[in-house]
Amino acid sequence: TVNKDDLTEYIGFVDDERLWRQINAALKKTFGLWLYNTDRIGDIRCLCPKCLKDYFRNPNYIVRRLDPFQKSKGTCDKCNDRGWDYIVYDKRTSFKGKGV
Repeated sequence: TVNKDDLTEYIGFVDDERLWRQINAALKKTFGLWLYNTDRIGDIRCLCPKCLKDYFRNPNYIVRRLDPFQKSKGTCDKCNDRGWDYIVYDKRTSFKGKGV
């Protein structure tokens, strides 16, 4: 057996609460244990980098990658170039009464 107190000299420890929460969140997301907010209503769209920038520049939209581990690109819904799948939230309709 290994005494974990003996390992702190070699690998260290985390004493910062914020960093500890970030590590836990990253592990939950990595292993599929993270519960995402399902109240939002968004559109799934395949976007190339150029069309993605158009959404990022518009303050009315929030854009997130649908699957960060997606292997192959699809066809952009706007210009038929190559792009990834994103979920696009319209702040004006998705977050009514939520304070965002």
